[in-house]
Amino acid sequence: MFRPSPSLEIATPQAARQANGVAERFTAVAINMGNFGAAQAGPVEIVITRWSTDVERDRLTAVLMDKGPEALLGALRDTRRVGYFRTPTS
Repeated sequence: MFRPSPSLEIATPQAARQANGVAERFTAVAINMGNFGAAQAGPVEIVITRWSTDVERDRLTAVLMDKGPEALLGALRDTRRVGYFRTPTS
C-alpha cells in the first residue's frame, strides 16, 4: 500500500531573496570559438531580478511546444522582464 510521506516546505535562499526584492547576480566567461581567427573570451554578468511565476512558465512552455521558437520569442517580448545579461561592451 502506498502512503504519501508528510512533507515540509521550507523557503530556499533564492525564494527569500526574490521575496525581498534582492537580485541574484552571477558572473560567467563567454568564449567565442568561431571559425575565423583566434578564440576570444570575456566576462558576462547575469542578473535575475525576479523569478518567473508558475503561470508564466506554463504559458511560455505551451507556446514553445505548440507554436515553436519564433512564437516563443514574441511571447517573451510580451512578458515582464526577469533580468538581463551584460558584457563590458553592452
